[in-house]
Amino acid sequence: MKAKDLMIPLSECAQVAEDRSLQEAMIMLNAFRQRYANSDYAPRFVLVRDKRYRIVGVLRHLEILRGLGQAAGPGPSLPKMIAAAPRVAAENAMTRYSEAEQISADAPIEAAIERMLAGAFRHMLVVEEGNTIGILRLSEIFARVSRNLGRGSQD
Repeated sequence: MKAKDLMIPLSECAQVAEDRSLQEAMIMLNAFRQRYANSDYAPRFVLVRDKRYRIVGVLRHLEILRGLGQAAGPGPSLPKMIAAAPRVAAENAMTRYSEAEQISADAPIEAAIERMLAGAFRHMLVVEEGNTIGILRLSEIFARVSRNLGRGSQD
């Protein structure tokens, strides 16, 4: 089995341009959650792309709340954080991807697992010919392992 066999295609991931606000990122994430509400796939993050449409970072709950808290100032309150959402650019709150968080689409899934566990990554960018084509999440790997427990390896 290869990394691309368990990845989520980029088209199924919430995305926002780096110059867009955290408010827009949250709206996008909520839209994808609604879109996939009746499936096993639960969107949990927003990918951030640069002007050339390359995926350069990620916004998870922690990054979004941290960005809003910093923008709200000392002693952040929920109303201040909510009010800050339209003013904070995604690029100012996101975590940038490192090269270690990228894996070739044709890499064995075992290589992805090893790198994810060693680097404590929850997901990795799946790359083919220099372009990101999807995301490999630890949760999909766990789901595959869980489904196959007691049945022996199918792969």
